[in-house]
Formats: sequence, C-alpha cells, structure tokens
Amino acid sequence: MKRTLLTAILLSIALFPKADAAGPAEADGTRAGSWAVSLSDHIMTPRIIACDDWTLPPVIELDGDGSLEFSFDGMSHDMHRYTYHIVHCDACWNQTDLLYSEYMDGFDNEYIDSWEISQNTTFEYTHYSLSFPNGMNRPKLSGNYMLSVLDDEIPVAQFRFCVVEPLTELKASASSITDIDTRGKHQQVVTSADLERLQCHNPKEELKLTVMQNLRFDNAASAVSPDFVTGSSVFWQHCEPLIFPAGNGFRRFEITDVYTNMRGVERIAFNNPHYHAYLTRDMIRRSFSHDDDHRGLFYVRSTATGVSDFDTESDYVIVHFTLDSPELDGGAPYLFFQYDAAALSPRYRMEYDAEGHSYTLSVPLKTGAYDYQYLWVPETAAKGETGRIEGDWYETANSYLVLLYQRRPGERYDRLVSVSSAAVR
Repeated sequence: MKRTLLTAILLSIALFPKADAAGPAEADGTRAGSWAVSLSDHIMTPRIIACDDWTLPPVIELDGDGSLEFSFDGMSHDMHRYTYHIVHCDACWNQTDLLYSEYMDGFDNEYIDSWEISQNTTFEYTHYSLSFPNGMNRPKLSGNYMLSVLDDEIPVAQFRFCVVEPLTELKASASSITDIDTRGKHQQVVTSADLERLQCHNPKEELKLTVMQNLRFDNAASAVSPDFVTGSSVFWQHCEPLIFPAGNGFRRFEITDVYTNMRGVERIAFNNPHYHAYLTRDMIRRSFSHDDDHRGLFYVRSTATGVSDFDTESDYVIVHFTLDSPELDGGAPYLFFQYDAAALSPRYRMEYDAEGHSYTLSVPLKTGAYDYQYLWVPETAAKGETGRIEGDWYETANSYLVLLYQRRPGERYDRLVSVSSAAVR
C-alpha cells in the first residue's frame, strides 16, 4: 500500500490486543451491528479477512493494493446463485444518497462465483468467498461500505468494511486514568489530528470521530465532535463518549480435533449424526483475568488427519456453553465473539436452566480457536454490558480502533481520512 503504513496501524490493533441503537431489536432479530453477520439460519461463519491477515480489521486504503476476502458457509451441498450488492454509508452506517456509479467502478448485483463443497464432514456445507476489490468492483470514494449477500433478492448475510484515504495523521492513546475514575472500572481514549492537510475550516462541524473497543459496534462511540482546537491541531481529550467500561480478559476454547479435549473443553461426544463439544462450565467472574487473547476473534482450523484446506475440510461441532449463575432479572446473557455473535442475535442468546442453576446455549461452530465473552443485554437495550458477568477491571488489555471522518461543506458523504489504534496493555 501505500499499504505498509495502514497495515502497520491495523496490525497494532491485532497484536495489542452508528451503534444501531434504534430499539431493542432490529427487524431480523439482531440488536447491534457487526462487521459480518448471518441473516439466515442457512448461513454460518461469515468472516472478513483483510490483507491476508485474519487478525486485522476490515479496512483497506483507497487506490491501495490491500484486499478483503468475504466468506461464509451455506449449510448444505446445494449450490445457491448468490449475488452481492454494495452501498456507501455515512459515518454512522446510514446509507448515503449517492448513486452506485458515484462511489463504485463496476457493476452492481454481481454473482458470487467462488464456491466449494465441504469434504469429509458430518455437517454438509458449501463454502462461498468473494475478493474485493475485484475485476467487477472497485471503490471510488473513501468511507464506510456495506455489502449484502442476496438469495433471490432476499438478504442472507451482511458485511461492513471501511476504505480510507489517509489525509492526516491521527494520534491516539488509551489509559485507565479517566475523567470519571482512576484505575477503577473504565478506560478512556484520547486522540488528536493535524489539520494542515485536511482543508478543514470548521473542525467541530466537519470532523467526526468513531472509536470501537475490540471492534464492537454495540458500544462504539460514533460521530464524536472534537472538544477543542488549537493552532493546526484538533483534540478529543475530555470526551465522555470516549470513556468505556474496561471489561475483562476474553475466555478461550479450542476445538481442532474431535478426538482430543483441548483448551476449555471438558469432553467431546458423537451423537449421530454430529459431534458435540461440552465446554468447561463458566462462572460469573469476581476478579480480573488475563490471557494472551485476540480480543474476541476466532481462527478456523483443524488438526484432523489429512486435512489441508481449513475452509472446506473443517467440520462443524455443536458446542455447549454453560454459565453457572442464579437467574438474573431484566435481560439475558448473550455469547459474544467476532464476527457473527457480535450482532447480539437470537442465535446467541442464552436460556436459563432452572434445574441446572445455569444459563445454557448450544450452537454449531466451525472447528478452530475462539475467544469469547458473555455480555449482559438489558431487555430494552441494544448494547451489551460486561460488568454484570465478566466484571470491569482497569487492567484489561483492550484494543481500540479509531476512525476519523470529514464532511466538507457541500459534500454529500463522509470521507474516512485517517485510521489509528490505541491499546491498554
């Protein structure tokens, strides 16, 4: 790029390691946004891999050489002729009124032609993938984009990604010393930008900042205006939306071979026709927990004999989660990981088992290594809370993705003019 600088910024997010809040639930049952989400029971494991690195956020540079790979599994060997549609969005992920030809070179509603059926798996599925940019589509503008996968014009999966034109340097840091507590339960992001290259005459009106904790949409701070300007610099230094509950370290499990109980797995059993993995029972946390996690990401892989292609030879296993807890009022715990579960959809809502004095969830997941947490979601909210189950501890090693948007006078879209990262290590 020009990829080198952007990749270095995004890699720092991985290594140091509009929130869609219109109501308690969207029409499809999801409560929050996600970078990649299934909208159909037939679709599993939607993923985005940026620049061939599964740990990077889905951000590429305008006119750079970076690429994104969107993929998902259709849960049968019946091939579907899926099409995809890309729309341009503003800084809060609302669709802009731009024509397709204004923001994209190429053709709309093209087919997804790359697909392959699974081999030697108990769950039959077809793996679909799409690279972007490609010979049919290339972005002309920076900003936020949403790609919808359609089956006979019905959306079955949705992906979000960003395209940046790096017009300025964005400096960001995160600290456990915040405007509301000091080494308590929160972390705060502070950032500044250089105005010289932005042609910016009214920074408080033109510039908007978005900060995402561990790539989460549900608790993201969106469209935050700067709190002061001095000389050629603009600052977000004492902004209440940039104070986040600190959370706790992610829990982890790994299933790469159905004949071996690996990390976090109590036992694996075959119940014809599928394998079932029973994880070690979890508890509500009362103390800080640290691990070298990947901030809620997962990596598909298999160590089974003879497997060479993780995308089509990794099996699905029905994974059983158990959270020991009394029944809690006012909401429900949701399983959270990137990407699909980040949408807080009904598929990942836990139900209370009064006999077992625990919340439980059983869901098919593709074999691999997973980071996960339990988020408490109040009945009328579109945002998950870490405090009730995981606890909030200032020491937690969170990563923050920082996105700076600019809308100049007379323009009809929000440019993404800089991307940076911050981390509490």
